[in-house]
Amino acid sequence: MNILRDVSKLVCKTDRRALASLLKYAETGLKPQYVCKGHMSLASQTDQNEDLDKLYRMVEVEVRGNDPAVLKSYSWFTTTAAMELGITVGECWTPRKANHERLTLLKSVHIYKKHRVQYEIRTYFRFMQFLRLTGSTANTFLEYIQRNLPEGVAMKVTKVEITAIPSHIKTHSEPQQLELPATVEERNL
Repeated sequence: MNILRDVSKLVCKTDRRALASLLKYAETGLKPQYVCKGHMSLASQTDQNEDLDKLYRMVEVEVRGNDPAVLKSYSWFTTTAAMELGITVGECWTPRKANHERLTLLKSVHIYKKHRVQYEIRTYFRFMQFLRLTGSTANTFLEYIQRNLPEGVAMKVTKVEITAIPSHIKTHSEPQQLELPATVEERNL
């Protein structure tokens, strides 16, 4: 009820709608953005230092693992979850060939080059793009898909943020032109 004492200074006694909305917000604990026209808002008093939400043009998720079937299933899960949350899904692709790493070792310590063992590790990749996300949506979505990441699968996330053009890069109004002398006599002076 302490909030009502503070709010009573802001709201006129005749404005019943504003008072009803403030009572609703006092019960829920939420902060109203605007009380009503002509009155000061509570949000402007409390949220002056909060940053704006970041905007991402694209969030690219790269997953890699040793089993292509697991990666295909996980990409289906991720894109389905994104569609259910209303996130725009861009391209989903996989490279044609896997990354092969071969390691050749001798079987025996004492005999050279007669008996060898060759080990091979294949790493498969899958890329998924999600377009036009806000910072809070991206963080929530990425946390959800990371918590459901299968065992043996690694994830790499690349975010492309939209920012304003800095003032030192913006074009100037008019480039300055140098005045060149027209004749030889003007050059000597």
